[in-house]
Amino acid sequence: MSNLRSVRSRRRGAAGLLFGLAASAATVVPAAAGDNWISRAISERDASVLSRTDGPAATKEVETKIIGGTVAPSGKWPFIAALVQSSQPIDWNGQFCGASIIASQWILTAAHCVYDLTNAADVQVLVGTQTLSTTSTSNGTRYTVDAYTIHPSYDPDSQDYDVAVIHLSSAIPSPSTVPMLTSAKSSLADAGDNATVIGWGDTNASSATSYPTALYQVTVPVVAQKKCQKSYGSDSITDRMLCAGPKKGGKDSCQGDSGGPLLVQDTNQTWYQAGIVSWGNGCAKKKYPGVYTRVTTVESWVEGVMSVDAFVTTDAAKCRTVSDSSKLTCLADALRGANGRMAGFLKVLRAKAGTGKAAVDVSQSAWTASLTGLCRFAEQTGGSTGRQACIVEETERRVSALGAMTAALDK
Repeated sequence: MSNLRSVRSRRRGAAGLLFGLAASAATVVPAAAGDNWISRAISERDASVLSRTDGPAATKEVETKIIGGTVAPSGKWPFIAALVQSSQPIDWNGQFCGASIIASQWILTAAHCVYDLTNAADVQVLVGTQTLSTTSTSNGTRYTVDAYTIHPSYDPDSQDYDVAVIHLSSAIPSPSTVPMLTSAKSSLADAGDNATVIGWGDTNASSATSYPTALYQVTVPVVAQKKCQKSYGSDSITDRMLCAGPKKGGKDSCQGDSGGPLLVQDTNQTWYQAGIVSWGNGCAKKKYPGVYTRVTTVESWVEGVMSVDAFVTTDAAKCRTVSDSSKLTCLADALRGANGRMAGFLKVLRAKAGTGKAAVDVSQSAWTASLTGLCRFAEQTGGSTGRQACIVEETERRVSALGAMTAALDK
């Protein structure tokens, strides 16, 4: 363990409270001993450092001066959201991750925030406030979750592809949303550019108990990829990651900020989400910037998940009102219709991604994610039998279609 550094994902934990599960090393599958220090450090984090009940003894390796931010002006960030435990009526006690509103029923967050979930009903999304209530009367509105999708390439050891999208059971009325940064605007997050990260995370990692009720913000410079790789190791920082933080440290995101947005602004003062709070070596350490999911590399996948669900909802909703004996037939018809439009959607994705293997990778991700949405409605309308039939039918179609697609693009 001599090379073990204080590396952590930025999810806030509370022993025995997070989704009713113990915050232990079992929450992240570690690599073999001595093989992956990132994974092992994150596991230790889950076991002790993040627990608000463990106190400062568990965090001796962490620098005491972190974050360096200020309270966000009232109403400054209307698209901010908090993930809270549905079983915890007090928002401040239940908050464990940040998130952002990207559409009326869609929330963007980090994969590691929901990786341990066993039931979507265990988490709720709090919106409409920048202040976490310390009583059972919320300052905002909580929305229940009916589904979430983790990127199919997410690696809990390396935190690569650390992104997930959450689907709300009902739409947020007239929401303020944040646009995702696209490749066309990627220059807004070049090395040296300033970015702003916001969240309700820890403001004093030496105690692991300094979680504010008010939303905080801090401005940090984007770090060149090669410089970040020099700090963490070239294998630890992938193309799906973006680093931000001053060389001298002192300003950073921390535990509890996970899943929240890293934002950049264009000349028209429009904010774009360039990153998702993911992990780092401690918090605000010198020469160790915060590590974020690079949104430009996952934006097409996110758009794909949302687009697929939109037409699946339309096709399958009508099956909820038919008789039990007709549900499976109705659902099969709905799936066939959705499948046809899925093929058209994939053509759009291929055009967006270009030609060759990159297009196939993007299309496969969206196609795989659509299975979750399709079969979620199958289960709601046809029970477990409907879900099984859906999985069999849709998987066969995907195997056939993707094989043909790959062959065509490889020519």
